[in-house]
Amino acid sequence: MSHFEKYRAELKEQGLGSKEDLTRLVQPLLRNTTRIAVQSPMRPREDAQLRSHFGGTPYFEKGESWPVSENGAPLDFIFRW
Repeated sequence: MSHFEKYRAELKEQGLGSKEDLTRLVQPLLRNTTRIAVQSPMRPREDAQLRSHFGGTPYFEKGESWPVSENGAPLDFIFRW
């Protein structure tokens, strides 16, 4: 006897043979829910300051200066996270 058949036999013993019987059994357990709709992520515009990228032009705030090494040579821009 499969587990499905065993479960059906248990339900029949409890007098729960029809769909309506099962609905009455489950109905008190149901609660309102909130549905969350997952949407595709938005990508920043190609020229957006917040976009991560390798190479190209870095983003600086007004008044910031380019970082330099210990000997004062400008560092290379590799990527922006």
